[in-house]
Amino acid sequence: HLHYGIKSGSSWIDPTKVTMQSRGLQKIVGNVVTQAVQPVVKQVQGGVEAQIWSFLKNKGLSDNAVAGVMGNMQAESGYNPKAVNPIGASGLVQWRGGRKTNLMNFAKDKGTSWQDVQTQLEFLWKELNSSESRTLASLKQGDKLSAQQHAKNFENLFERSGGALMQRRQNSAVDALNKFK
Repeated sequence: HLHYGIKSGSSWIDPTKVTMQSRGLQKIVGNVVTQAVQPVVKQVQGGVEAQIWSFLKNKGLSDNAVAGVMGNMQAESGYNPKAVNPIGASGLVQWRGGRKTNLMNFAKDKGTSWQDVQTQLEFLWKELNSSESRTLASLKQGDKLSAQQHAKNFENLFERSGGALMQRRQNSAVDALNKFK
């Protein structure tokens, strides 16, 4: 089995027994912290849109890929995590059916509300790394694709709405890109 800890001065701290504030990534050689490495992620302030942008950028997606996802969220829910449409699709990306049930169970297991933005983003990321892995593979094409193409691919692979509101999805992707890039 594996034991791990955090070096603090001359002693080790068990991270499972304390709460700490992260200082970012650090380069460690042997038992010595040699330098702090700051991630190159633009920090944005305020609102659901900024929270979405920061979350997806911190997961390593490119500006164009994040904008494509956000264009779909704007078209689906207007960035309203509490949105519920007439057929019961819910949340930022309008989950429904079994996927909505999975979101509800995910939130319950975390002890949060399905309407919580962070919970929905974490569930989205879980889906992208499992049942929706084709979508993540497309998003990982990064800036080789435009924000508009990412919006189209996300609709086709993840939303599967048959191309509904495509122009709005693509225009909203460009808007997000211009706002946060």
